[in-house]
Formats: sequence, structure tokens, C-alpha cells
Amino acid sequence: MAVDFDIIIADAVVGDEVEFARIYSKVWPEIYANRDIGVNKGDIDMEFESIRAGMLDNWRVIIENNGTGDGYCCVAKNGGAVVGMCGAVREKINNRIRDFYIIADYRAKGVGKKLFDRAINWFGNDLPILMDVVAYNKKVISIFENHGFLRTNKPLRYREIAGNKKVSIIEFCFDRNGLGGY
Repeated sequence: MAVDFDIIIADAVVGDEVEFARIYSKVWPEIYANRDIGVNKGDIDMEFESIRAGMLDNWRVIIENNGTGDGYCCVAKNGGAVVGMCGAVREKINNRIRDFYIIADYRAKGVGKKLFDRAINWFGNDLPILMDVVAYNKKVISIFENHGFLRTNKPLRYREIAGNKKVSIIEFCFDRNGLGGY
């Protein structure tokens, strides 16, 4: 599908969180569905619906205080529609990208780099940046590794989906000081 690009990267504003639900519903099945472990689109849809309201409320609070505390969210918009988002948090000993999603038609076009750069600028410090990635999403792992992320030494973690299916998660680190992962 050909996509016209008029991408604007901006701080998220109240109302954008509603668009996040649309992004999650498109992107989560691509990320989490995996036949080998028995997680299908129906499982992902069920998981999303079970946490949707609370998630949107949390995003609304972060956006209302966007960048003034420990949380920040920026978005990529095309013609006013949110096509990507990056949620970031300052923690005591590191920074963390909590959410980073881009609709498929807008991937591999520089949108992710622009979102990531905006979050880095917001962090405003030299602390390492951590991010969780689904362990079986080899394409995303390759992208992050090609952009300087290294896998940390933390053991594999799991996220439960649809009440009883476990998705393996690995942690990556981006260190602007060149010290590598930890």
C-alpha cells in the first residue's frame, strides 16, 4: 500500500491516547502472536480488551503532565492521525522506553528514529536507556541491534497473555556513552 507521508513528530496531547488503542490493536497481534507458543490474534485481542481502559487512563495522566515529571510520550502523526508513539520514563539509575509502536505502513521510513531521538532529547541525561523486546521477534531485535542496542545480562522474563500463555521478553540497553549493555 502506498502511503503519503507528511509526518510530524510532536509531544502527545490529550486525546492522542485514544489513538493509541487503535495502534495497539493493529501492532500487538504482529508483535505477540506466535504459533510456536500457541498465542493467536484472539488471545491478543482478549488481553488488550482486559487492560484497555486502565491503559488509556494511565496514558491520559502521563500526557496531562507530559514531560514535567518522570513520564513522557511523543507521537508521529500523518495528516493528524497518530501512526506511531513512544512512551518514556526516567528511573533512578536508567531511562526506559516503555512503549514504542509504529503502524506497519510507516516502518523503515525513519519514523522510529525520529521518535527515539525525541525521547533521548527528553531524557536529558547520559543514563543508559532500557527497552523490553519480545524474544521471538527477530526482526525487531535485529533493528534495535543495528541501532546500537545490546542485550542486557538480565535473565529472560515472561509476560502472561490471555491468562495462561507466556510470552518471553528480553531487555536491551542503549548506552550513549559507549559502555554497552549491563
